[in-house]
Amino acid sequence: MQEGQAANTLSELLGSDTWSNAACCGYVLLACKNLGYTKQESRNLLEAVNAAFENYTIQQAEKEYYRA
Repeated sequence: MQEGQAANTLSELLGSDTWSNAACCGYVLLACKNLGYTKQESRNLLEAVNAAFENYTIQQAEKEYYRA
């Protein structure tokens, strides 16, 4: 996915009623299952994601995404 495409998708999600932190966490859990994480590994990652929600803005998270 190109940078412009990701930005458009993020903007669309944030502008809709379907985006939520819970939906994002659901994606994280689905990814954990796809990677074969244990329940404890999934919980640890989810706790870290929830901490990131509390400590960083959407803009900071998006900037970090583009650095990856």
